[in-house]
Amino acid sequence: MESLNYSLKKMVIEQCRVRGVTVAQIQNSDPVIGGTGLLQLDSLDAVEIVTCLERHLDLKADSMPLKNMFRSFTELAQFVQTAAPIDKINAFIELYKN
Repeated sequence: MESLNYSLKKMVIEQCRVRGVTVAQIQNSDPVIGGTGLLQLDSLDAVEIVTCLERHLDLKADSMPLKNMFRSFTELAQFVQTAAPIDKINAFIELYKN
């Protein structure tokens, strides 16, 4: 699951064009959207993240528990693990591994 967490953090940084924050600085418990974490992302960023998840993991926005899954990267990773096909998860990890 750590490689999935890493890939999700990297995807968020890239898709939301976050500057001055590295994957290593983001804790798994940090909120993805809102909160007091380093990212300080908003609802427009949430749309970018959902669009990327739909595109790369074959997930549908209407099946995503948006409020819950953005509470932390741990919760986002848990949702992805239970909802996305394993081959899509592996391809996503490969895409964002470096």
